[in-house]
Amino acid sequence: MYLKEGGSDYATVNPQNLKPIFGQEQLASSLCASKLYSTTVLGAYVMDLEQLTKDIRSAYPHDPVSSAQLPTPSTPKWSLSKDGMLLLNERLYVLDHDNLRLQVLRYKHNHPLAGHYGQNKTIELIRQDYAWPGMRDFVKDYCNSCTVCGRIKPHRHKPYGLLKPLPLPEQPWDSISMDLIEQLPASAGHTAILVVVD
Repeated sequence: MYLKEGGSDYATVNPQNLKPIFGQEQLASSLCASKLYSTTVLGAYVMDLEQLTKDIRSAYPHDPVSSAQLPTPSTPKWSLSKDGMLLLNERLYVLDHDNLRLQVLRYKHNHPLAGHYGQNKTIELIRQDYAWPGMRDFVKDYCNSCTVCGRIKPHRHKPYGLLKPLPLPEQPWDSISMDLIEQLPASAGHTAILVVVD
């Protein structure tokens, strides 16, 4: 409540001058919204890490790396945890099986508490608990293809230049351009195409 006018002595003597800021309907809807908000936030914390760990454990027989790279003294980067999980550099090794790496990336990048960080921060978050070969490229490709990041993150480069059409030539062979398209897959032993435009 707030005072309509005058000092506190005046309001105490004249209670009709006190006016409520919020009505009963507004307070009731506000309380409902706060209840819904707390439920939503609590739901955001839920991520079934135990199920992810079980999925990783059950995928070991299907992965040639985990079956061939069991820890030996000659390979100190590989070890076993107390519960029998394969560790790569003291982090849980995530197999390339059944989208397990994608699940980890969704948890560390797309989760409401993760916040759609950039590539470097996402890699740091994943490296706290998980590891796999080629993780940097995998995370880079995923972050570049994330539609949410593409919509909300600003581009930090100069604007692209304007397209300038070429002047119209007056006769054939007046304007000639050449371009080489290189590093193509081999076709009959050739890996480049020469493009000539008259």
